[in-house]
Amino acid sequence: MYGVVSFPSQAKGNEIGRYRITMPDGSTTDELFESDNEAIGAAIHANLVDSQGITVER
Repeated sequence: MYGVVSFPSQAKGNEIGRYRITMPDGSTTDELFESDNEAIGAAIHANLVDSQGITVER
């Protein structure tokens, strides 16, 4: 397990969805992304390429 939790996307095609990202320090943000993978990638990048302790929820 890499520390990232992703809930299945309910969006169809290229619809934009809102994701909540929780960082290891407990801070959260809500952002719009086109896919689960885009949201997860952005969260990992924001955490200096470390996936430990990140949660991504749709």
